[in-house]
Amino acid sequence: MTNHSQSDYLSDYDRAITELKSDPNNLEFRHQAVLALARAGSLDFAVTEFKRYGLDRIRHHEDIMALGGRLSKDLYLESTGKTALEHARDSADKYEAAFKDTKGYYSGINAATMALMADMPCDMVMSRVQHVLDILPSTEDLSPTDHYFIEATRAECFLLRRENVKAEACLRSAVAFDPLNYPAHASTLKQFRLILNQQKESQSWLEGFSPPRPVHFAGHIWATPSSAPNPELTHEDVDALMISISDKIQRHDIGFGYGALAAGADILIAEILLREGAELNVILPCDTDSFIEHSVRPFGEAWVSRFKSCLDKAQSLTSLTGPTHKLSGDLNIMAARIAMGQAILRGHHFDVSAAQVLIWDNLRKGSYTSHHAADWQETGLKQVIIPMVEVGKISSPALLRSDSIAVKLARSDTEDIVLFKTPMQAVEAAIHMMSDAQNLRLGLHFDMQDSDAELQALIARNLHHSIMMPEAFASCVALSQDDRFAVKYAGRVKDKAGRLIRSYILQVMA
Repeated sequence: MTNHSQSDYLSDYDRAITELKSDPNNLEFRHQAVLALARAGSLDFAVTEFKRYGLDRIRHHEDIMALGGRLSKDLYLESTGKTALEHARDSADKYEAAFKDTKGYYSGINAATMALMADMPCDMVMSRVQHVLDILPSTEDLSPTDHYFIEATRAECFLLRRENVKAEACLRSAVAFDPLNYPAHASTLKQFRLILNQQKESQSWLEGFSPPRPVHFAGHIWATPSSAPNPELTHEDVDALMISISDKIQRHDIGFGYGALAAGADILIAEILLREGAELNVILPCDTDSFIEHSVRPFGEAWVSRFKSCLDKAQSLTSLTGPTHKLSGDLNIMAARIAMGQAILRGHHFDVSAAQVLIWDNLRKGSYTSHHAADWQETGLKQVIIPMVEVGKISSPALLRSDSIAVKLARSDTEDIVLFKTPMQAVEAAIHMMSDAQNLRLGLHFDMQDSDAELQALIARNLHHSIMMPEAFASCVALSQDDRFAVKYAGRVKDKAGRLIRSYILQVMA
């Protein structure tokens, strides 16, 4: 499966700023810097820089003029009531000015859609739609991506005209041109849902166009039949599970998996995901060797080779701790929660709902699988349970008990670090601090190995009056499904040791 990794907006911003140092009046680099800020979620800073660079006065340049419309559109999406309507009108006017000046179909279709969002007269919306249809280029001798956007724009025109049958046909044609461009598909679907919501029309027909679903996967550990005198599952039981897993992956259009690789359910699901062409992302609570000795080898040597085979084919591996950190029950549960959050974040990126796939007998209430099931149920998202036959008790070597892992909050205006018991307590405190200070940069992280160095790097790289966090912490925040804030990928940050940290910004919603 093609790797559609997220763009590195912080690096994009860094490159643009570096170029501006030697060519400070270059409009392209100014545009790239502001666009990177907007994509990274630092919207207020992007608006400020757009004006400071004088981009609001530029004419005859569609990308720059449309960027003004995009910033107002982002403000509209983050606002409510009268304020949102004002931003929608401002966005529609800016897009229309760009269209009249440049005749670009991108600014033209956005001018029409934002006019609808702004409750402008219907004949104005329809006039703008017709202007776009009149200028759409033919799709000959173009790249697949160009083909896609032209046909997707045509589909949006028909959608605005409430000609949904034509819109669906054009959207199907667009996807056929560029079938694996999931980020583009997600952006289009988000725009279409915005329109259909405003029109109070059903959105159900869009479901068939959604990108593949990301899932968190987990389940019970069991021994291989050849490694135990009284095997937990027979070969026939395992074959039945494999057929059921494959069926669920196809039925729910699963394309991305996030989880660990313990013997039994984890490895079996991972193998089927890979066989079905899905992307595998592995999240372990500890280093690979320690994990094998604790959660793989005790259940049969055959599992070790299957573990290594899956890991070799995985798209990514995340280990929460190194070999010097003792594995604990809390780390196991945290690793699963991070995997859940990463599936949710991937779903946000593709504008599709994440799910959980469990192999579970629904009996062992104190098992890790029951913890994972309960954590996911709190999100309200789809949970797919594959039942397994009732089996005898089997467990990993005993894990050390430990206190819950604390959360660190660092500020740019002091060297002091504040500790909290839970991620949400730290998030609430950070939001309160931001509201009471100007130009404050905050970093959030778990109290774990290398966290101080990573916090320093996040604070130093923080864009402007915002809250940044590494991916593990962002995943736990995303798991909360709290609609008061959003977690948005910003890019990679390098600490003093040269390690790259995938960073996220916390956006507080209106």
